[in-house]
Amino acid sequence: MISRCKVVATGLYLPPNIQTSSELAQRIDRSEDWIISRTGVEQRHIAHEHMDVMAAKAAKPIVEKYGAPDCIINASLTPVQLIPDSSVFIQNELGLTGIPSWSVHATCLSFL
Repeated sequence: MISRCKVVATGLYLPPNIQTSSELAQRIDRSEDWIISRTGVEQRHIAHEHMDVMAAKAAKPIVEKYGAPDCIINASLTPVQLIPDSSVFIQNELGLTGIPSWSVHATCLSFL
């Protein structure tokens, strides 16, 4: 038996707080050019919310458009906790129940 699976939508959420490399340079006593030359990052979004809240904000428009998903896959380096798996916290934030969910635990670079 062949199972077919497809991703029908993805969501995105970026925290509104932005820190520039210039601002970071002052905190770590390095130059902005030093940071950018080593990371390539000119600005970063700074989160003041937990991962599950941000994930739910990314998923909410998709759930509203397509309905509850068949499963939830969380790929985050910052779990709420290890047991139970953090994906259930995303499900809870979305107000959903009974959906199979799991997390892929990997660093950002190795996940790609």
